[in-house]
Amino acid sequence: YSALMKRQELERLQRFRNRKALDCQRAYRGFRGREIAEGLRFTRMREGKACVIIQRNWRMSRILPWRGIRMNKIAAFVFRREELELDERAAAVEERDRKRVEGAQHDSASDEEVEDVEDVWEEGWDDDEGVPFWYSPALNEKVYEKPPSKFQFHLELIGMNCKIFWPMEDTWFTAYIAAFNKTKRRHRINYPDGDHEWMNLEEEAERVMLEATDGTGWLMYNMYCPPSLAAQREKVKTLFEKRRKHFERLDT
Repeated sequence: YSALMKRQELERLQRFRNRKALDCQRAYRGFRGREIAEGLRFTRMREGKACVIIQRNWRMSRILPWRGIRMNKIAAFVFRREELELDERAAAVEERDRKRVEGAQHDSASDEEVEDVEDVWEEGWDDDEGVPFWYSPALNEKVYEKPPSKFQFHLELIGMNCKIFWPMEDTWFTAYIAAFNKTKRRHRINYPDGDHEWMNLEEEAERVMLEATDGTGWLMYNMYCPPSLAAQREKVKTLFEKRRKHFERLDT
């Protein structure tokens, strides 16, 4: 039958088939495109929800809960209170150091010293014995060996190099001991820059070092003993040992 058809009918039939094939292709491509677009839309929606969840969790991790915020407020209050207490202590230390420096700057050497009557020994000469003697009017006592002064240790420190620790500067400053006031029990400390202060070395022993004259170096105030006193102590110790041995022989 197709052989008997005319050429025009064949061409018309071919065009009809091509048109229908294009319609089928167009419908299939549209269906596949909508399917892919729906899949992409669903993927984007799922990714968007995941991003929102991640952002929400991240923001929550950056923002403390109310318990954490409360603890932070308490910690901040404690730290601030500690800073205020430290500032108050520093101010008190500074004020105490300022008063100490003002008191030390007062020139004690200009004050009149009150002589200790028990430490006054008048030197004389015993014609009968032909030797000198020392007499104390306050004690009414006469000795033939010059008694040591009760301030001998303090007087031995005059002229020695020393180091004074200043807490505010956290530094040891080198100085030397120039004088001693018996009334106030204070030594005059002269610094190389011309400044000076009067200190009670016994009360400030923890911040005073002395340079030993025997070459042993620097010693804390409480650990130093002048050579003259060391010799006297050794002499007394030797005499005590002799008397102890003497009495032990008498007992046996």
